[in-house]
Amino acid sequence: MTIVHKTLAAVVATIVVLVALLSFFWRDTLLDSYASFERVEMTRQVERAFNALREDTQVPSLRLNDWAAWDSTWRFVAGEEPGYIVNNFPEPITMAEMGFHYTVFLRTDASIKHALAIDTQDGKHWRPLPSWLGEHLKPGSPLLAHRDHHSKLAALIQTPTGVAQVGSHPITRGDYTGDIRGTMIFATELQPTEVQRLAELIHVPFEALPLHTTALSEPQKVALATLERGKEGQVELAAIDEQTLVGHALMRDVYGKPAVLIAVRAPRTLYAQGRDTVRQSLTLLAISGTVFALLNIFLLRGIVLQRLARLSEQVAAIGSVGSLAARVDATGGDEIATVASKVNGMLSQLERSQAAILELEAWRKGEQRYTELMDAAPALVLIVTEGQLLYANPYATRVLGLPADASWKGRAFSSLLATEESRGLAEREFQRLAAAELEVARMELKGLGAQGEVLDLEVAANRMVFADRPCLQVIAQDVTEANRVQDQLTRMGQEMEIATRIQTALVPTDMPIERFDIAMSLQTAAEVGGDLIDYIPQPDGRFWLAIGDVTGHGLTPGLVMMMAQSLITGYVLDAPLASPAERLVRINQALYQNVRNRMRNDNYMTLQLIHHQGDGHFVAAGMHCDILVWRAASGSVERIEVPGFWTGLMPDIAEMTHDTSFFLGPSDVMLLYSDGLIEASNAQQEQFDMARLEEALARRAHLPVGEIQAAILADVQAWLHEQLDDISVIVLRRHAEVPAHPEAVRVILT
Repeated sequence: MTIVHKTLAAVVATIVVLVALLSFFWRDTLLDSYASFERVEMTRQVERAFNALREDTQVPSLRLNDWAAWDSTWRFVAGEEPGYIVNNFPEPITMAEMGFHYTVFLRTDASIKHALAIDTQDGKHWRPLPSWLGEHLKPGSPLLAHRDHHSKLAALIQTPTGVAQVGSHPITRGDYTGDIRGTMIFATELQPTEVQRLAELIHVPFEALPLHTTALSEPQKVALATLERGKEGQVELAAIDEQTLVGHALMRDVYGKPAVLIAVRAPRTLYAQGRDTVRQSLTLLAISGTVFALLNIFLLRGIVLQRLARLSEQVAAIGSVGSLAARVDATGGDEIATVASKVNGMLSQLERSQAAILELEAWRKGEQRYTELMDAAPALVLIVTEGQLLYANPYATRVLGLPADASWKGRAFSSLLATEESRGLAEREFQRLAAAELEVARMELKGLGAQGEVLDLEVAANRMVFADRPCLQVIAQDVTEANRVQDQLTRMGQEMEIATRIQTALVPTDMPIERFDIAMSLQTAAEVGGDLIDYIPQPDGRFWLAIGDVTGHGLTPGLVMMMAQSLITGYVLDAPLASPAERLVRINQALYQNVRNRMRNDNYMTLQLIHHQGDGHFVAAGMHCDILVWRAASGSVERIEVPGFWTGLMPDIAEMTHDTSFFLGPSDVMLLYSDGLIEASNAQQEQFDMARLEEALARRAHLPVGEIQAAILADVQAWLHEQLDDISVIVLRRHAEVPAHPEAVRVILT
């Protein structure tokens, strides 16, 4: 670009800056005022849409007030009002008129007492409860975390097709007294028609976009990224273009995850008017500036620009030839002549320096590239010549505690090693490298760290040339921590092996039982499991069975299980004719004292004791999975629910622990199991569940107990994607009144 063009550019730039300043002023005073008003109004509309949808989400919770805190609901969950569902939900239209798609009654252990679901399109047909809703109703879910009688929750949850509005209240008496017997859920899937109704109600057209099922546009993705970092209800505005403004707000689900993006679009009518006014003013200013610029160029050309252009041409000619010996015309006594003289002096200095620079650059190029790479390396890199340090990268100086001022140069490499053995090995290997007996020497050395600690170093060394000298490049990795962790893992593996052998030894094997066949199995999810199964015989054909599940997996739950098993044996043998409920209360007191106060641990367990009192009469107590009984007379499976409470969670469970009696007739089969069996999930996260277990028992009930057990476990293993919990099974069959083989039958254990 010539000096004339530069001057023209400077004048034009001055005009442009002036126009820009005026444009900025007008934008601040006029256009930004329009834009500010526009954003305020848009923010208000987005907030109205957000509040409307949030208030609509509260509807399930508001309508739950009269249902969850109702004596009939309270009794129904406890099994005391069998006509509750027929009386209150006789037809699907009952729920449709209430505005809900799903109603779920859950017990305190998160098991479903009853669930109702209707078709989301017409509301005239019942349908099964969708599996996605069941995934949100497991123990630990925020929907079930009610701290007191008045606790309630209204929130969104994400569904495979969108989002659902959910209300959750604890099930209590109408006067909010007594125990909380579970949780009642009302849920409805958010339909586009509901969003349209809300938009018409507040006179603000908006969209509610479920995030996990909606393909977002690029502006929506940008808005979502900002809103995720802010608080719920925050409004993010963006101009799509000069004609359209969009506003977004984010609603989160019950887990605090982004669920619904609210989007409102509006035309920028007011902003367009302000923009036209500014454009007209700037056009007039640009025309005036152009005329002023041309007049200035005409005057400057004859006075200054021609001489500057000539000087520029001379300098350009020297640059094109590439000869630093050429000079420019420096005649005259003004500033331009002074600049020309300075240029000639600079050319002379450059001519003298050029040769020296080229020579020095060639020498430094190779060494500089190497040191730049090694300075950034995450390993210890040292250059050693004749046994002394020549170079160390920053990582090595930090790990080995070398001074930052490079005073370590010339220091012996052997001074970095901690033992005579390492120093001798390094010296021998370096000698072999120097003699070209090796290309690369690999060794493990003991080094000295910055604090004087001993380091485990994996070292590789090779020959190289550095600063025109033959040297050795030494690269080392600090593996001290890795070796320590490996040692710990080895010790832990040995300890877990010992604990596994102890737990296996506690499982009953080869014990006689009259007039019954029994098979037991315990498959742990870790080396040491938390499941418990036990059999304690008594005279006259009586015996005790125990099954339980300690929270968690691993060594500590395994120790709690072993402690519980010892307590069961001791208390049962102490009073073999006592009721299971009375024995379980005593066991709970001892287990709570040992685990909470002595072990300082918070593990607890489900535990069920079953006493055979003779002639097929059984008494059971304690919270665990429901007992399944296949009735030979009818060929059907009966589910026996035993009420109770967790063992070891609180010091006294007497009020919540009661005996439940039942009878096994000739050839009847009883199945006891842990929740690891029915909660086993496949690759699609579908559980094996109770229905499949009952079907598997009914189909194999005619087989010997060992084959029943093996077939059920085979079904579970075929279904299971990955075993995450212990699996226990006890199968018991009562003989016919006149046994085919009068001798005692032995226990089958796998």
